[in-house]
Amino acid sequence: MKISQTMVLSFSVGNFRSFREVQTFNMMATDKKPRFEFQNDNLIPVTDKIAGLKVNVAYGANGSGKSNLIQAFIEFIHICKKSLVGPSALQGLVPFLLADDSPKQPTFFEIVVAAEGIIYRYGFEADTKRFHSEWLYVEENGHEEMYFDRSKEGVNINDRSFSEGRKIMSSLDPEVSTLDDDKLLLSLGILQKSKTLLRLQAALEKIIMVENELGDHLHGLAMEMLRDQDVRQKTAKLLNNLSVDVDYILHTGVAEDQEFIKDSGAAIDSLNDKIIFGHIMGKNPDGKDKVSAWLMESLESAGTQRLTLLAPYLLATVAKGYTLIIDEFESRLHTNLSRAIIEMFIEPDSNPNNGQLIVATHDTNLLSANLLRRDQITFLQKKEDKSTEIFRLSDIKGVRSDRSHEKDYLTGRYEAIPNIDRLIFTE
Repeated sequence: MKISQTMVLSFSVGNFRSFREVQTFNMMATDKKPRFEFQNDNLIPVTDKIAGLKVNVAYGANGSGKSNLIQAFIEFIHICKKSLVGPSALQGLVPFLLADDSPKQPTFFEIVVAAEGIIYRYGFEADTKRFHSEWLYVEENGHEEMYFDRSKEGVNINDRSFSEGRKIMSSLDPEVSTLDDDKLLLSLGILQKSKTLLRLQAALEKIIMVENELGDHLHGLAMEMLRDQDVRQKTAKLLNNLSVDVDYILHTGVAEDQEFIKDSGAAIDSLNDKIIFGHIMGKNPDGKDKVSAWLMESLESAGTQRLTLLAPYLLATVAKGYTLIIDEFESRLHTNLSRAIIEMFIEPDSNPNNGQLIVATHDTNLLSANLLRRDQITFLQKKEDKSTEIFRLSDIKGVRSDRSHEKDYLTGRYEAIPNIDRLIFTE
């Protein structure tokens, strides 16, 4: 069985920020039976034996490494896209600094993604100056083969499975004949139009990372997506479904909206690329809607603003089958809104293209046993050496599917919570 779905199956990181030993964030389903049959709607079939998960929710104390995991995803994708620009692409690599040997060792990244029933396992090791290794293994019909494996000794290419590899290597300067230490074979292969590596690139480009605060880049992308009238209409519908009252979402940078905004009386002189919230107040004599409008940034809550700018990413993910990763998911959102978004990704009718959602959060309401399977709940915690370890609820022995996971987590049964002393500073 093959399906056209593209999805992340796992991501591994080692010697990066709080990660010392290699840790794996897993998006593959286990064979453990869920509490309710309908929880199998959480699964995305990949092959006859492997299924991915639509949603994974990561928990841990402040400082446990959740944001570092998101940052690892960001750095990995950034390097994959930018390695041809030179060593500057590697400057964001920060090794684990609390061990004498770690700063001298490279950072490890590896991702496993599925696309059209084919599973790609791609990774590399690098420091801020160069790549130490790089590899690609491909699994099809239940059999994994090495396509290339690069080390300091050179590049080993499987000519039978990856004949494109020789063409890529032959494109190098004959006087050099070796791949530059600060360039990825992946990037060079994409430049040479390798079909295999272009398919891998297409899968990686479907991963979207959103940090806690939408920086200028993500804010700008959201504003650009909101130029599309269909996106604005769907965003308004999404907000209404989440109990945020708005009739129109207007964009000051869109010519068709400018006259409508002017008629509403909104004070937007000299504003560029801003969002206006419009509310229907009745009908004008000509039968058109009478609208009262105002600048979102001025009169809407911080939570509504964040939700409005997250909406285009949520909509694109479910429409196109992307993977969306959000840090501090609960930030400025009511717990019921967070749960509704999780449910949107789980239900087949609201997520027909099997988009994936990965979130780091402190919202324990999402630990309800009738919402997520045990393999969809991930914990991050610090070990004695202050490095981060990752494990899933399904990895813990003796946890029944009918337990109160929220209560057990908060009481420390699963660990991954802060150890708090009384706050006394009067002495």
